[in-house]
Amino acid sequence: MLVLMAYGIYVNRASTIHADKIIALQRINIVGAKAEYRDIYPTLFLKQFQLKHHWTTDIAARYEGVLEKVYVEEGDFVRTGQPLALAVNEELNFQILQAVSNIRETEASLVRFKQDFARYEPLAAIGAVSLQQLDGVAADINATRARIESQTAAHDQLLTRKKQGTLTAPRAGRIIKIYQQEGSFVPTGSPIMLLIGENELFLEKEFFDEDITAAFFQSPHFELTSISLGHTSGASTDMILNRSGSDILRRGNYSLILEKIEPPPDVAASTRTITWRLLDKGVNIPPGVYYFGLIAASVSQKMLVIPLPAVFSNEYVYVVDRDNRLEKRKITVGLGDHEYIQVLEGLEENEVVVVSGKTELFPGASVKISL
Repeated sequence: MLVLMAYGIYVNRASTIHADKIIALQRINIVGAKAEYRDIYPTLFLKQFQLKHHWTTDIAARYEGVLEKVYVEEGDFVRTGQPLALAVNEELNFQILQAVSNIRETEASLVRFKQDFARYEPLAAIGAVSLQQLDGVAADINATRARIESQTAAHDQLLTRKKQGTLTAPRAGRIIKIYQQEGSFVPTGSPIMLLIGENELFLEKEFFDEDITAAFFQSPHFELTSISLGHTSGASTDMILNRSGSDILRRGNYSLILEKIEPPPDVAASTRTITWRLLDKGVNIPPGVYYFGLIAASVSQKMLVIPLPAVFSNEYVYVVDRDNRLEKRKITVGLGDHEYIQVLEGLEENEVVVVSGKTELFPGASVKISL
C-alpha cells in the first residue's frame, strides 16, 4: 500500500514537471516595454509636401519674336530693373525704319512748303499771286507740321515697343528656371524664365483634424528635418542640384515658425490647412519638387508614451498581465516622435506592452518577457 502511494506521488510529481516543461516550451519569447512618462518633441510625418516661395513671377515675352540674348543663368540673383533677356521682332524693326523714312519724307515736304511760302509772300505783296494761294501754302505748312508730330509719336511708340523686348527683373530675386534658349521663337506672353523671392519660403499642408491636436501647437517654433525626395519613394538625398550645379536644398534641420491655421483650432472642421514659414535664408528650391519629411516641435512635452513598434494598426496593443499572458487592448494614440507615441486612453503608467518578438500573438498566450 505504501509502495502504491509512493508510486502515485511520484507519477503526479513527474506529470507536473512534464506539464511545466510543456508550458515553458509553449511560452512566446517577446521583448516588452513599460508605458511611462517621457519628455518628447512631438513630430508630424509629412508625405508629399512642397516648399513654396512667397512670390514667383514668370518673365514673359511682351511681343512675339526671336530670343536674341539671355543675360542670366539659372541660380543667378538679380536686382530690380536688371536686364534678363532680349527678344527681337524683325517686323517691328522694319516698321521703325519705315516710320523714320516717313518722317524724313514729310520733313522734306515741309521744307518745300516753307520755300514756296517764302517765294509767294513778296509776290502776294505786289499782287503777282493771290492771297488765296499764299494762304493755301500756309495751310500746307501747318498740316505738314501736324503730320510730322503724328508720325513722330507713332515712331516713339514703336521705339517703346522695341524697348519692351529687353526683359528686366520687376523686383530683386533669384532665377531658378529658364524655359527658352537663345535663338528660340517666343510668342507674345510666353514665359521665358521664372523669378522667385528667395527670402520667403513657406510650407503649407492640409491635415485631417483627427491627425493633429492642439497640444502640438503649444509653441510656434518647429524644425523641419529628415527631408527626402518624394518622387524617389523616400530615398534620401544629401542635396538637390540645379543645372548650374549650385546647392538648392541640403538635407538637414531647418527652423520653422507657425504662420497660420485655417480654419483656426477653435472652429469645428474636418480638415485644416497649416502654414509654416522657413526662417533659414538663402534656401532655394525648384518648383514642382515633392518631399517627405518630419516637422518636430522645438519645445518638449511630458506625456505617457510607448514605443512606436508596440502599436498595431494605430489602434491596439498587446498588454502583458500579471500572469504573463497577453491581453489585446484597444488604445487611443496622440502625438509622437520618431521613437514613441503618446497614449491618450487605454493604458496606465508601468503597464507592459509587447514591442517585438514572435508574430503569432493572440489573446491569452503565455509569454516570457524581456524588458
